[in-house]
Amino acid sequence: MSNVKAKIFLSNVQQNFSVQRKVLKLDKNDSWTVSSVAMNRQSFRHPKVRPNYMHMYVGIGTATIMLLIYFSLHHVLNEPALISITIFNFLFVFLLFPLEGQLFRKVYLLVAGNIVGLVWHFIKSSFGAASVFYLGADTLKIITVVIGPIIDLIWIVSVWSLGLSMLASAKKRNEGDEKNI
Repeated sequence: MSNVKAKIFLSNVQQNFSVQRKVLKLDKNDSWTVSSVAMNRQSFRHPKVRPNYMHMYVGIGTATIMLLIYFSLHHVLNEPALISITIFNFLFVFLLFPLEGQLFRKVYLLVAGNIVGLVWHFIKSSFGAASVFYLGADTLKIITVVIGPIIDLIWIVSVWSLGLSMLASAKKRNEGDEKNI
């Protein structure tokens, strides 16, 4: 009967994720003593990695050059397009460039994201021009003010997440190559 109690106690203690495991022992005098035994625990903490500041500086420079080009084309691009591209560049540089990965891949993803933003703007503008004919100018203004930021958020989040997954897949591929060597 006492062995059953000890097994139940040990199984309950093992279910807890404590640092030490309690072990019950039966002495010669039929008394129970509790001793603790250190457990080997696997650490699930993320290793502390310093951001790559050099990559961030290059990203800020690339984004600045692209924004200067876009702002010089202000007669072609409207304010919402410039604002959404600026927000994308800000988020992309400060959230993706500090991560581990190749600098060339990060700059490529930033430039590709800016091109997607420009294409998205031109498609949205062509839909706006076509819908003025069918809906009228006042209705289009209301729809653009209400739905425009949500539509811009769709391309910003999708391009950013594609860039993040491309960096992660490249890192996994490199780790797999190192293990095979």
